[in-house]
Amino acid sequence: MNVEIMRLRQGRIASTMTIILIIATFLVATLEAFARDTINALISLNRVIPNATQAQSMSPEDLAKLSLDQPGLQLTAAANAGGVGGVSPAALAMMIMGGLFITREYHFASMTSAAVALPRRGQLYRNKCAAAALASFVAAFGLTAVRLLVLFTALAVQRINLALDPFALVMSELRGLVTLVLCGVLGAGLGFLLRRQTVLLLLLGGLFVVESTFRSLATLTGADILHGCLPLSATGLSTQPGAQGWLAAGIVVAWSAIVVTWGAFCFNRRELTFSAL
Repeated sequence: MNVEIMRLRQGRIASTMTIILIIATFLVATLEAFARDTINALISLNRVIPNATQAQSMSPEDLAKLSLDQPGLQLTAAANAGGVGGVSPAALAMMIMGGLFITREYHFASMTSAAVALPRRGQLYRNKCAAAALASFVAAFGLTAVRLLVLFTALAVQRINLALDPFALVMSELRGLVTLVLCGVLGAGLGFLLRRQTVLLLLLGGLFVVESTFRSLATLTGADILHGCLPLSATGLSTQPGAQGWLAAGIVVAWSAIVVTWGAFCFNRRELTFSAL
């Protein structure tokens, strides 16, 4: 296991993507938390530079809806797996991170040398997946900490009380954290199945493009749990509150188990001389 952690650090895939994710998460969380103040600043700018922005067209009612004093908006600002249109950038990044960690081993033929050093393929497979899960946990924990820090800072600055039930907030964050870790493991399983970095990126990119197309169908049926919607629903940010979040989290667990089991079967049966050069 220590060897796999060293490989993660040397490859720098996990650290690079984690840094990018944390920066992006901080910017998005800040925009969500201070949306009303930002628009008010743009409206003030129009008084200095006429028609500089379109912010003055917003009604007071729409502007009030952006205030963090509403539980739903606080939950949106705190959800670490949320995204626009149902697509979760964090979940996609976790899958890419886990997948690239594995496909990189095939690309540089280091998977073969690792199998020679540790002939028990089952143990090697478990070590690789555990390393991907650990990297995903560290990244997901960082995202959660950043978003919660921004949320509570915004509440303190704007002198707004936490309108959410603390237990609901904790459970939402735990579901989101577990979901993102599972996405990293799922990406590792896909890496074992596909073995090529280009194919992995094309598959994941295509999956989330298609998901956006079928998003409306999920909403109409009341099952907001398709593809990229899964991490969004697992945090509790679904059209059907309550059990819907647990249902989405359960489906993520099922998909992860299927892909990881399939990947283990293929890894034990395939030759390891493959190189994606």
